[in-house]
Amino acid sequence: MVAAGQEKVVGVWRDFARITETKKSTVTVRGFAFGRPVIDIDGGVWLVDQTRGRARVRFSQGEAVRLLPGLDLPALTSFAISPDGARYAVTVGGSIYVGQVQRRDRQAVALTKPRRLPSKPNASEVVWVSGVRLAYLDRATPSVQSVRIDGTGEIGSWPGGGQLLPKVNPVSLFATPAADAEVYLLDDAGDLWVLDRTRWVRAPIEDVTGIG
Repeated sequence: MVAAGQEKVVGVWRDFARITETKKSTVTVRGFAFGRPVIDIDGGVWLVDQTRGRARVRFSQGEAVRLLPGLDLPALTSFAISPDGARYAVTVGGSIYVGQVQRRDRQAVALTKPRRLPSKPNASEVVWVSGVRLAYLDRATPSVQSVRIDGTGEIGSWPGGGQLLPKVNPVSLFATPAADAEVYLLDDAGDLWVLDRTRWVRAPIEDVTGIG
């Protein structure tokens, strides 16, 4: 899996990650069972893996890589940072959890204990679509759902009705790190879909294997 920013590219394999920055050396980070990496709007790199069956989050702004305390959950199925970098959201065991990012001099130093959102219990991947709203894949339907970070305003088959994404089995969801995020969806046929306001439009690309 790969994440790309304006000046950085991050690739992860099962037991290591590589952070490559323009005109700088590559940093290698060892770990186990890495999930999709995240590059936030400030260029900070977030790496998620697991150790002893528990989730581990590390942050890099430059060459230093810092372990962030505060997240005490089993292995995650997804991890996302809000557009302003102030909050994080994760999925684990079909549930969505949200917490705050503690920073010092713009560097992330810790995560607050997350709280579980009262959303449907089948979430497999979550992204931020605004500073207060999340979108997530519901494996049971399957569909894309949406919920506010306070647990209210849940919308089924978001946005609009289920007819907007007909006969598609979504497998991955991605949103750009911006206040008005661009949202992409990958289905099991290798087709890429882009959210155009209130409808999903298939991109002219075939046989896509991943998004990030």
